[in-house]
Amino acid sequence: NVELTSMKQAARIIYSILGRDPGELKFQTSKDYVHDVKVRVPSVDKLQRLLGPFEFVSTETSIRRCIQNIL
Repeated sequence: NVELTSMKQAARIIYSILGRDPGELKFQTSKDYVHDVKVRVPSVDKLQRLLGPFEFVSTETSIRRCIQNIL
């Protein structure tokens, strides 16, 4: 997945998939961690070389599939 997704967005997606109201979530930001990386965009080049071509799906679809496999 190459979409940029914040932790807040991911939490809201998870809550929504579980049938909860994402508006119930409360977030607390901590600016104390000076070495935090603001944007993470992992490369999938090596993965594609090892596994071959594969389908990219949306973040929401990925999270939905993970939750379905867990539950």
